[in-house]
Amino acid sequence: MLHLALMRLLQQPLQVFLSALASHTPVVISDVDGIAELVENGFLFQYGSTDDMERILRRLTLNQAASRAVSVKIKYLCSTRKMTEDIVYLYESVLGG
Repeated sequence: MLHLALMRLLQQPLQVFLSALASHTPVVISDVDGIAELVENGFLFQYGSTDDMERILRRLTLNQAASRAVSVKIKYLCSTRKMTEDIVYLYESVLGG
């Protein structure tokens, strides 16, 4: 069975993203700034492109070994607090704060 976290930007993406990391579930997410930079072991599709998203989902459903290989690589060694601190640091560094 294939398990993925498919995220919509407007529906609490950080919560879904952290849950996916904690459960070693690959994410499929649009390449929107801010969250896309956090994806090391997942799959990005072009924002607004359902065709690009479909391409990735088809590839993963036809080749479940690729999804499992990504799952094995996911390392979630930090707490939610540490992850939040890292995100705040990233935003502050980008904004010059």
